[in-house]
Amino acid sequence: MLDLASWTKSAQPGLRSCYDHGVYGPGHNSFTYAEDDDTVMLVYHARTYTEIVGDPLWNPDRHTFVKPLRWDEQGMPVFSRPSTY
Repeated sequence: MLDLASWTKSAQPGLRSCYDHGVYGPGHNSFTYAEDDDTVMLVYHARTYTEIVGDPLWNPDRHTFVKPLRWDEQGMPVFSRPSTY
């Protein structure tokens, strides 16, 4: 179970654009469990293109991505690079 009291804000964003995988502007994430009821899954949205016309905060055609969340030796989440399709 995730403990809210153990979370603090990082100085750097957990997810960043990944030009190698063609995933840009990841954000608005949430967490859920996989079907095995053990693996924590990270759910977020991102764009698959770099050029935005208009307000970048109003971008209705982002895609949903899901990937397993890993943990480091100190128990901190390791978000790593956004996944490909």
